[in-house]
Amino acid sequence: MIARRVGTLRYGVYAAASCSARSAAMLPWVTYDEALAHLPQAHWIAMNAARQNEIIAGARVEDAEPLLEAVAAGLGRSLLPSAVADGDARLRRLSTERGTPLPARELWLLTHSEIERLGRIEAVVEWIKGIAPR
Repeated sequence: MIARRVGTLRYGVYAAASCSARSAAMLPWVTYDEALAHLPQAHWIAMNAARQNEIIAGARVEDAEPLLEAVAAGLGRSLLPSAVADGDARLRRLSTERGTPLPARELWLLTHSEIERLGRIEAVVEWIKGIAPR
């Protein structure tokens, strides 16, 4: 296997664009199901909510897409990948407290060494490298 780092996925705090920054700060946190509590973004939400004595919504999700849709629907605020959320007009990015670093995750691409030189594999690898957030 050939492993190469292709980018970094950065996160930001988002709420529905229809919410003012003030009302968004009062929304509960929407986060992942307990089985995904180990994810850096889920851990950040849990730690931040506990530190600020804030509410975590009772409904939990199992994937980033329903999390984004829940936030866009105004059900709460959450940590979302900036590469996706910044381009979604239904969302507004919220400022965070200074000294509270937001998580980032490295993106890695794995290819099998025996097929990495095939034209179609090279084309996909180049495309992924071109769209991956830096």
